[in-house]
Amino acid sequence: MKGQEDNALSFGDMDGDGIDEAVVVYEYSNNKGYTIKAMLLRQENEAWQKISEVEGFGYGLDYAGFFDVDEDGHKELALGWSLGEAGNGLDIYTLSEDKLKLLSKKAYQGKFDLR
Repeated sequence: MKGQEDNALSFGDMDGDGIDEAVVVYEYSNNKGYTIKAMLLRQENEAWQKISEVEGFGYGLDYAGFFDVDEDGHKELALGWSLGEAGNGLDIYTLSEDKLKLLSKKAYQGKFDLR
């Protein structure tokens, strides 16, 4: 699946079982303000179950998509974060033992496209 600009919900198969996982990006409010989080969900027994969650940064989501970035046969999760005037930041995650693990982090300008 192609990535989704400004879309808080994207689907892709990270674990290689032929069934898409879902990533949901949302704002979590607490007494210190808000935090952006991304939650990876897997469909089990006709219900969505949380697998893993990571904390985002910046002002909001710029991009979310699933791609085989390192060409190992398994898709990674790409999350682009809007940093305001500072540009954007890209995090690439792999799924290992049902945990999202950060593979790389870098800055980019403008709109992002992994195709």
